[in-house]
Amino acid sequence: MSRAYDPCTERYSKVYFNHPEVQKALHANVTGIPYPWKTCSDIVGDYWADSPLSMLPIYKELIAAGLRIWVYR
Repeated sequence: MSRAYDPCTERYSKVYFNHPEVQKALHANVTGIPYPWKTCSDIVGDYWADSPLSMLPIYKELIAAGLRIWVYR
């Protein structure tokens, strides 16, 4: 294992995104959701049913319409 690898990276983001001042700055959790932010949430996965299987058809449609798109991850 490389010394650059940090097995606690997920823990850092979990702590950071649950800080009230960070949530306020991001306009997140404005409704006072009673559970903490997690890297992978079963709540989102269980209830988010309108996500397309692939974004490629949408990208093609936007490009065909002459729009410039920026894809990043």
